[in-house]
Amino acid sequence: MIALSVIIPVWNDRSGLKRLVDQIIEYGIAAEIIICDDASDEDHSPAALGLEDLDHPQIIYMRSDRQQGAGAMRNYGLQAASCDHVLYFDSDDLLAPGIKDILTEIEDRHFDFCIFRHHDSRVHSHRGTFASEERLWDAARATDQVRRLNMTDAAHLAQLSAYPWNKIYRRDFLTSENIRCTEIPVHNDIELHWTSFIAATTILCTKTIGAEHFVVEGGTRLTNRRSAERLRIFEALTETAERLKRTEGSAVYVEPFIHFCCRIIGWAWNNIDEEHHSDLHTQSREFFRSNFTRPEIVLTAYRNPAAIGQINRIISGRS
Repeated sequence: MIALSVIIPVWNDRSGLKRLVDQIIEYGIAAEIIICDDASDEDHSPAALGLEDLDHPQIIYMRSDRQQGAGAMRNYGLQAASCDHVLYFDSDDLLAPGIKDILTEIEDRHFDFCIFRHHDSRVHSHRGTFASEERLWDAARATDQVRRLNMTDAAHLAQLSAYPWNKIYRRDFLTSENIRCTEIPVHNDIELHWTSFIAATTILCTKTIGAEHFVVEGGTRLTNRRSAERLRIFEALTETAERLKRTEGSAVYVEPFIHFCCRIIGWAWNNIDEEHHSDLHTQSREFFRSNFTRPEIVLTAYRNPAAIGQINRIISGRS
């Protein structure tokens, strides 16, 4: 099995962290676990988790003296990682048994990252995620067996929800390409997700479920925030758009990225307090005008008229 560093940002979730770390140890998949404590009120040290005498895997504990967000914690964790491969994971989610099969199958293969499927707790009809995302997996012709993606298939999977924990990365790929999370309170994984696709030359994929994503509706996690913090989504989208513009051979991702921006901005509209709608409208309009050319928008509209309708609604403030 490949040498793997598991990087876990955490804030006030000792029980979740303990559950996840115990599972990682049980599965035997990690050479090191890097806990990045975002100035929690709770103690998340190895001693607090009952792991101070653990010989393997190595536990590295880092604590920020001020709260900076999960994106910053992941970036710090990457700097401390020493293994050839990296998996970011969140303390309130769990791995699925299939992760062991994935790691075994990719052991002797060269890749920049391998993306895998997950199960979402909001889906009750089947193991997996929402129908819209399952269609993207089907469009990419993914199977349970690990396969290499061509750029057309990769462009489908790039449109998946931007999660940090559904990919196994080659560490040198992340560091050499300066791929990072945006250091903002919410939406910090958009840049990590998209720039990984844009910069990669070798992407592997598998429909094997390697993670369990748990969502508590109306909870206190970052996903549930409705404040002006959500307006900072444009920092992540703009950084990604800039990377897209300056990366040779990445034109295949322009139309998928436009679709993604429509979807995520529409989602933000429905998940931000109404008092911030005017600012969201203004920043949405400026983002599209500044980052996409008229031919790019026209081509997207030609191929998918519904997309241009959504862009018009966003720009006009009717998202």
